[in-house]
Amino acid sequence: MPVTFVSSVQLLINSQSKLHSFFFILLIQILSKLVINPVKTTTKAFTIIHFILSERQRFLPFMLLFILIIKYAYKYLYKLNENNIENTFKK
Repeated sequence: MPVTFVSSVQLLINSQSKLHSFFFILLIQILSKLVINPVKTTTKAFTIIHFILSERQRFLPFMLLFILIIKYAYKYLYKLNENNIENTFKK
């Protein structure tokens, strides 16, 4: 079965976990910073979230670790973006 928006959202709703919802939103934000095309970004995020939620029994111990990694990656990308903007205006 191909990963679609509907199947990903259904899995997200069925999981009834705020942690999954938080992870999902954070992942889309970070992927949108890394990829220029938002349609591809959203598709990749749905694919990853679909995998995580469908395999959550095996994946759950690692979910917190991934959230922490993504959190720090997001902070790093945000600071990197701020520095690029500041350097652009200095020129």
